[in-house]
Amino acid sequence: MRLPKAIAVVGPTACGKTKLGVDLAKKFNGEIVSADSRQIYRHLDLCTGKDKEDYLIGKKKIPYHLIDILEPDREFSSADFQKEAFKTINKIIKRGKLPILVGGSPFYVYSVTEGWSFPKLDHDPKIRDRVRKMSLEEKQQALEKIDPAAYEKIDRNNPRRLERALEICLVSGKKFEDFKPKASPKFDFLFLGKIHSLDTIKERVKKRLEERFEAGMIEEVAGVLKRKKASAKDLEKMGLEPRFITYYLEGRINKQELEDLLLKNIISFAKRQITWFGKDQRINWIEDSSKEPENLVRDFIKK
Repeated sequence: MRLPKAIAVVGPTACGKTKLGVDLAKKFNGEIVSADSRQIYRHLDLCTGKDKEDYLIGKKKIPYHLIDILEPDREFSSADFQKEAFKTINKIIKRGKLPILVGGSPFYVYSVTEGWSFPKLDHDPKIRDRVRKMSLEEKQQALEKIDPAAYEKIDRNNPRRLERALEICLVSGKKFEDFKPKASPKFDFLFLGKIHSLDTIKERVKKRLEERFEAGMIEEVAGVLKRKKASAKDLEKMGLEPRFITYYLEGRINKQELEDLLLKNIISFAKRQITWFGKDQRINWIEDSSKEPENLVRDFIKK
C-alpha cells in the first residue's frame, strides 16, 4: 500500500529551513509542521527564533502548526510531539494539502519520518526526582559514566534529553541505545536539507544574536519570569538562549559572558546537527537560489 506523501526540510540552525519550507508551501499548496523542540512553547519568540514574519509571502499567510502550543512550564517528549505531528499531518492530507515538516531537532524529525514506536517505561518517582534535582553538569557526568555511547551522541546541553536518557538507563537497566524505538513509517517523505559552510553559519548566528539582543531577547525572558509563566528551572531546560539569559538575570554571568557562551554553544550545536543529518543519505542538500527543490518536489508528487 502506498504511503501518503510529505516533505521534510532539515539541517543545522541559521541556514534558511523555514524560508525554503514556506516557499515550497506556497508553490505546492502546502502547510508547515514545525519540528522544533523549543518553538512549541509560548511567549519566547525571540529566544526560540520563531520568525513568524517568514510565514508571510506578500499578503498571504502560509499555515503553520505545532508552534505556541504549550506553556513553558509544561513537559513535552518526542513521543508527545510525534502524536501531535501525526494528527496534524493527517488533517493536512485530508484537506488535500501537502504536509511540510520543517526543523532541526533530530529526535522530533525522525520520530515522525521513521514512525518510531516508543517502548513503554515504568516510571520510578524516586529515580525521576533524583535525576531532576541534578545540575546540568551532574547529569552530563552521570550519563557519561553509565552509558558513554549515549553521552557521545546526545545533545549534552539539553537537560530534558539528559534526564530522559538517565531515567531509561536507571529504570530499565539497559543502555539507552538498546531501548531505542522500533520504526514503522506512516508517510513517504522526500528529504530536503539546507546547509552552509561552518564559517557562514558562524557569521549568520553572530548577526542573528546581535539582532535578537537589540530586539529585546533579554527583556523577553525577564517578562516571562516576572509574569510567572515559567520558573528559572523551567527556562534552564528550554535550551541555550533561555538558560543563559536566566543565568545573566540571576547575576551568575555578565553580559559579555552571556554573549560569548551563546555564540560558542550555538555553534557547537550546529556542528552536532551537521553530524546528525550528514549521516542521512536520503537528504537532498539544496543551495541558495536553486530551482532544484521545486523540481524535486514536483517529481516526487507525480510518482
